[in-house]
Amino acid sequence: MKLHAPAIALVVALSLTVSGCAAVGEKINGKPASASGDGEKVEVTKTPEPQFQPKQVEPIVAKDPTEPVKDEGLGVQWRIMSVKQGTTGGAQFLIEMKNLNEEFAVPQSAVGEPTLTLKSGGPVNLMQVEDQGLDAPLGALATTIVSYTFNTSPWNLSNAELKIGNAVFKGYLNL
Repeated sequence: MKLHAPAIALVVALSLTVSGCAAVGEKINGKPASASGDGEKVEVTKTPEPQFQPKQVEPIVAKDPTEPVKDEGLGVQWRIMSVKQGTTGGAQFLIEMKNLNEEFAVPQSAVGEPTLTLKSGGPVNLMQVEDQGLDAPLGALATTIVSYTFNTSPWNLSNAELKIGNAVFKGYLNL
């Protein structure tokens, strides 16, 4: 009996407190606790999340191929990190892509395919290799390295032009 006395006292105290709150609420609202909220309508709305919207802008030409370019149309920054011989041949560009948007991700479809043009030989095709381009949406303020491999040798890039998004890199691209 002595062991159950504190538990019984706790149950009695809680029941008095809860019933006392109901009585106080009835005095304040003028309604019994069971009727409070009757006739009130609550509408829940969800704030729409911001969506990525690319802008139509003129391409920005890098002053120097080694410097980053801010792409206002996509809200990203591009920088050529390096160019090397790809594992299956070709010239593999490693490009840093930084999302400057604070509220939303940049989808893969927004980037499109880059183009490479050699002044001595015209356009160069992208090679079909694994892990090419952006493989998932790039989150807000995130940075990643994207890889693109073109069907040419890195040594042919002494006078070339790479377009990615709204950024253009010209000149000696064998970095």
